[in-house]
Amino acid sequence: MRIWLGFIFMCFGFLLSAQEVTVNETVYKVEKESIFKDGVDVTETLSVEEKVQIKAVHNKKMTLMAASEKA
Repeated sequence: MRIWLGFIFMCFGFLLSAQEVTVNETVYKVEKESIFKDGVDVTETLSVEEKVQIKAVHNKKMTLMAASEKA
């Protein structure tokens, strides 16, 4: 039982940390379709290219996290 609880908390921690990405030395937090910088929603102020780049980094990070959990 303790092992399962530890595993669940560890997975939850990975998911929370995976939401933050760094692009061009700027830290963004990705939540669903929104992108935040310093707690402010900047989704509409970013260019299409910036959004694509941030989401690509986020998706790559999530893929790596999922692969490390399987290993």
